[in-house]
Amino acid sequence: MNRKITAGFEMILMIGMLFSFCYFVGFEEVSLVSGAEKEKMTIKDFLDKMGGGKLTENQTWKNYPISMNSEGAGCCFASNEGQVCGTTSPENCISDSPFAEGALCAATSFCEKGCCYDDKSGTYDKNVLKFACPAKWVKDPNCNLPGARLGCCVLGSKTIFETEGQCEVDSLVFAMGDDDIVDWRTGVDEGACLFLAAEQKEGACVIREGECKFVSEAECFSYGGDFAEGSLCTNPSLNTSCKMTKQTKCVDGKDGVYFVDSCGNVGNIYDSSRVEDVSYWDSVVQYNDSCGAGEGNGDSPSCGNCNRFAGGICASASEDNFKVEVGSFYCRDTSCMFDGVKYDNGESWCVYDGAIGNGNDVVGSRHWKYVCSQGVVQIEPCADYRNQICVQSKEFEVDGKKVEFDNAACIANNWRECINLNSEDADEVRTEAEKKACTESRTKLCGNYTLYPSNADKINCLNLAASDCASDKKVRMVDKCSATLNCRVEKVAIADKFTFDVCLPKYPGGFALNDARYQTTAERLCGMASQTCTVVRASKKWGGCRYVANQNCLSETFGQEMNDFCRGLGDCGGSVNIVGEWSGNYIIRNSPGLSESWIAKLSIFATPVPGQFAEVEDYSEYLAAAGVWGGAVTPTVGGEEEKSFDFTSIGVGVAGLGLAIGAANPDMKGAIFSMARNFIPFDKILPESFIKVIGPYSGAMIGAGIGFVVGQMLGQYLGLSEGGSMLMGLGGAAIGAAYMLSPTMTVMLATPLFWVGVALIVISLFFGRSKCPPIEVDFECKPWQAPVGGNDCEECNDDPLKPCSRYRCESLGAGCELINEGSGDELCVDGNPGDATPPIIHRQTGIDFEGGDYEDGENGFSIVNDRGGCVLAYTPLPIGIVTSEPAQCKFDVAVKDFDDMVFSLGGNSYLYNHTAVFNLPDPSHGQSQGSNWTGDLSLYVKCRDRYGLESPGIYEIKTCVIEGEDVTAPKIVASEGIGNVGFDVTSKDVMIVTNELATCKWDLRDVDYSEMGNDMVCGDSLGAPSNALGYVCNGVFAIGNSSNNYYVRCMDQPWENDTSKRNANAQSFVFNLVKPSSKISIDKIKPDNIIEINTDFTTIDLKVATSGGGVNHFCSYSFSGYGSMIEMFETGDARTHVQTLNVGTGAKKIYVECSDENGDVARGLTEFRVVQGDFNVQGGEEEGEEEGEEGISSIITITRIWEEQGRMNLLLNGAGECRYSFTGCKFDWEDGVSIGEGDALSFSVDYGKKYFIQCEDKYGNLPSRCLAEIVAI
Repeated sequence: MNRKITAGFEMILMIGMLFSFCYFVGFEEVSLVSGAEKEKMTIKDFLDKMGGGKLTENQTWKNYPISMNSEGAGCCFASNEGQVCGTTSPENCISDSPFAEGALCAATSFCEKGCCYDDKSGTYDKNVLKFACPAKWVKDPNCNLPGARLGCCVLGSKTIFETEGQCEVDSLVFAMGDDDIVDWRTGVDEGACLFLAAEQKEGACVIREGECKFVSEAECFSYGGDFAEGSLCTNPSLNTSCKMTKQTKCVDGKDGVYFVDSCGNVGNIYDSSRVEDVSYWDSVVQYNDSCGAGEGNGDSPSCGNCNRFAGGICASASEDNFKVEVGSFYCRDTSCMFDGVKYDNGESWCVYDGAIGNGNDVVGSRHWKYVCSQGVVQIEPCADYRNQICVQSKEFEVDGKKVEFDNAACIANNWRECINLNSEDADEVRTEAEKKACTESRTKLCGNYTLYPSNADKINCLNLAASDCASDKKVRMVDKCSATLNCRVEKVAIADKFTFDVCLPKYPGGFALNDARYQTTAERLCGMASQTCTVVRASKKWGGCRYVANQNCLSETFGQEMNDFCRGLGDCGGSVNIVGEWSGNYIIRNSPGLSESWIAKLSIFATPVPGQFAEVEDYSEYLAAAGVWGGAVTPTVGGEEEKSFDFTSIGVGVAGLGLAIGAANPDMKGAIFSMARNFIPFDKILPESFIKVIGPYSGAMIGAGIGFVVGQMLGQYLGLSEGGSMLMGLGGAAIGAAYMLSPTMTVMLATPLFWVGVALIVISLFFGRSKCPPIEVDFECKPWQAPVGGNDCEECNDDPLKPCSRYRCESLGAGCELINEGSGDELCVDGNPGDATPPIIHRQTGIDFEGGDYEDGENGFSIVNDRGGCVLAYTPLPIGIVTSEPAQCKFDVAVKDFDDMVFSLGGNSYLYNHTAVFNLPDPSHGQSQGSNWTGDLSLYVKCRDRYGLESPGIYEIKTCVIEGEDVTAPKIVASEGIGNVGFDVTSKDVMIVTNELATCKWDLRDVDYSEMGNDMVCGDSLGAPSNALGYVCNGVFAIGNSSNNYYVRCMDQPWENDTSKRNANAQSFVFNLVKPSSKISIDKIKPDNIIEINTDFTTIDLKVATSGGGVNHFCSYSFSGYGSMIEMFETGDARTHVQTLNVGTGAKKIYVECSDENGDVARGLTEFRVVQGDFNVQGGEEEGEEEGEEGISSIITITRIWEEQGRMNLLLNGAGECRYSFTGCKFDWEDGVSIGEGDALSFSVDYGKKYFIQCEDKYGNLPSRCLAEIVAI
């Protein structure tokens, strides 16, 4: 019975090691069971539903492959959910919609975006799909067309920042007829355009017969009226028909409430105390001289001097049910009350679903930005899945003074970059193989009690491992992490030898909880926190075990800190959702799990922390660009401490003394003396007087020494502890001394010394040496899954200020589903309330393995060889099951409840298909290491659906391994690091993976294993492979100036001292390390000169030409420096790399970095200028360069034109010379009539003539187009 218990326990450990990394090799397949089919929709139906889009008869789609059986996502033009040009699976694409598998939508012709424009109306819409454009369409998503240039359109007293074409249309709509002058001004930005409206002179315009309009001077001129600046139409001196009233109104573009006269003209700001004050109706009273000046006057019944920034905006009193003293409008209070805090209009603030930062954001949570907009709280949610975070600041500095004003912003969450810092490129410090050897293999190697039996050996091994792993890698990662946006350094320090630094995001991102595609990625990401702590033990002198290293991994601290590491990666491990419901998604082996009290502490994170906001960091570098393990630590010995003492020296010392004396005694007889005398000259190192005195006893001493050594050897052979071996040695010494002192056997048996020795030997047998193998403490981090059921789904619908989303809904329960998505009426509901059907398990068909098959049984199946028997040891065995509905599946080597089962089958997600691959070791290998297991194995499987219903009965998977003497050599099943190498590389780290524990060697010659001259480092232990595919060996391979073939062979059973019992490869694993003939280089970067444009922005193609190096070249670019590169869009296969960019005017510098698959890097940069206007640089290229950047950027423009008393007046944005012609814009400069030089010019005009004006700046830059076409009227 005890033997079975031991065997079962050891099998659990073995299975745990076999499946520790199975998430790397378990792949989800397309569901075998689908729900009811949706109503089919064609692409024509979709376009009709969208409205506006159309397909003409001669318009065809490029033929992209549509594969409904494909597992790969791609670009779909129209999905069943109504999404246009999005990434999805082919089965989610409308039947006849174009679908490009594996393609980005930006790279497909049917989803190409361009500019939709109507040059007659002056509208230019950017980033429009061709099908959705009802007008003209060109392949320029940024609308870099001459007519798209924006300027300031002056329409009387108002201004609009728009295109010239739009200004022409608006001049007809808002002004007085076809003869109106179009006042469209370039060289004015949007802010300056707004101020132009305020600068327009306004007053009463008396037209005829007492008619009056309150307009701008320019408008009055067009009416042909008499303009009285600053006067109101109710001024008695103007003798108009307009009278005072008690009416009020809101005015477009202004905040306040204004009186209205009987002619409908705007008067002064509403002031109930001055409604009948005649002087208040004479002339314009400025707002700072009106009632309530400097205040917002929110909710004032008597004053309409509103100021939206101070707290008031004009609004209808009747609509708001507000009682006003005079008129129908008032200043509505623009402040907002939220959660007991008052916010002024325009202020914004952050709201969170729980605690934030340091990895504490709970699953399903989102960052929210709220805005106070004219008294109403508006919601601006940050991107879901925490792809954006909300940051908030409370004060600004204006003119050296601090102004308190809450301002929030949703900014991109840089969480992915933080995690990427943990896997630096190989050419920086270490390769992946080195890192693995430094973390897992070396620690496990030190824990191998067969290779390192003594305490001193283990300590030396650990110290050496710490020293070898120490490098500037750690320092580099930590410093870079601390300086990177939204990143933090987490120090995991659980035990003396289990300590490391890792870079984690401050605000971890969220995962799509029910999307199998993203869950696969999540499993790999969460797997970073799946780690093993090896607790090293050694036997005590008098029996039992003591801890040598990492004892603290056996405490509850291990699970707590590793789960914090796990949570810090994203939606991983044990965490709570937005309503505080716990879900544990981790496995801890050989250490305590998380306690209820600890879980309760984690639940607190679902409650927001008052006053907590995301930190405002420096985003300048991030925007400008558009190892992990700890090093050497001070060695300490954990656990109980005992001073080491070598008892063997007792026996050696006694025997040595006896030999020395015997050598000086001529009567000493025996072969021992004769033999020993040949090695050490005892007579020369001991004084003669001492030899004479002790001589008679020398024979007994020699006997005692021999007896001690032999006794201790016997004790070690019998497996005694150090103390037991010492007693055995002392007993042997006593018997040996009695033998040497006794002339006969009878005399010896009568000697008390003999019986003392016998007693000591008997006593020693009670002090057996304890077997103290290392304890592997495992933490397995899995993607977070929602609690079973759907009881909390409705919680998502309760807060109108936090609208429900798919991520938010699915976090509340495994049964929760979001309906009406995208409609604005989203609801989270229980998808299958009252579900009472458990998942049913069947064997997955379509998988097989070489040399074997599957045999179905009543409640499971068996894995057999092709003859129906046991399989060979170390054969990869794929197992797979299918469930009737999405479910989680687990297994164990004993029948247990679902929650108590230790191993997941096919990951932690709810899936139809559950697959894993494992292999079973040779039973003889375990027995040779003192473990007890047979070749038979049963795995018991259970599955549970989203509602907690478990599969009925027990599903059993049986298999067995052929037992007997191992005669099979190890197989090399994988490798890493082989292939191409860099041009300057002199050595390469290569990792070899074998199917069983082995030692490996390499050579430049194809020779037997024993003759190979280079050993590889193989640090794994039996049953604890460090790679998903098997056991790892690492080696450093020297590289010459040319490519070489390398030969690797391996030998199994490294614990066997007798190599004749081991099996070595008869054939070598051969690979080649290929050096390129030359290093990668950048030959050309374009553009590199002046680019001339007609608009404010233009689209350019950054082109980089490379040569040399390896087969594939990859290029990146940056506007800020080499520290923040962005990969170019078209790069990898060709030697010309292209990135489309949208740039504005000015000097540009772009940094370029290219690399190949060998790891070699080349850098370059380009500098160019973008100038507005078609320029002829008069002084030639050299002269233009001497003027520098200022000369290029000083583009001459006319900022204002007006006619006055027969003269046309021009204002320029800088000094220059202007000329005109009557023949058109393309006149020669020399033939034009000079207007003059300077920045303010004037010339006489003839009415009715059209003038074409060109201007040249002081540097000789001359546009080839006109700056103005005007007609004198």
